[in-house]
Amino acid sequence: MSSEHDDARPTIKPRENGPLRVDGLRDLFDSRGDRIAIARRGKGNIALCRCGESHTKPFCDGTHKVIDFRAAIAGEPPDDDAASETGSPAVHVTAAGPYDVIGGIELLGTAWPGETVPGRYSLCRCGHSGNKPFCDGTHQQVGFDDPGLDTTATARDAAGSEAAAQEPADAGGSDAG
Repeated sequence: MSSEHDDARPTIKPRENGPLRVDGLRDLFDSRGDRIAIARRGKGNIALCRCGESHTKPFCDGTHKVIDFRAAIAGEPPDDDAASETGSPAVHVTAAGPYDVIGGIELLGTAWPGETVPGRYSLCRCGHSGNKPFCDGTHQQVGFDDPGLDTTATARDAAGSEAAAQEPADAGGSDAG
């Protein structure tokens, strides 16, 4: 038996001059297609950076406040040939590009033509689109260069490697050799 919460579609809400608030999302992938753990975020929602300057991309770290990021809540939805693509609701973080949103995730505060949420759309993550929250390709002109990887996993992996390097070697020998 599934609950009403289980059946609810994820939503994305651009915050004025702030991040993209994402509720109910189960699948977030980095540019390599690896799943980014979101359960550890704690609040039941996540905030994705849209100013392009977060040190914890793809997640927001509040840098938008420091740099005085400005963005209207919703621009004009693009007319996209890929709009009919379907699949499970997911967000893919692309390398040096936008968030690709698939699976009919509702973008709150946006009037889609015909009141239908498309199966796929792209949201700006470089902070420079002239049609925020949508991507207009400006990331290519401004040289946005983020690999689209889970920086929190990288930091966690580095901390684990550092801790492992500090552990004493096994006195019983190894399988090497």
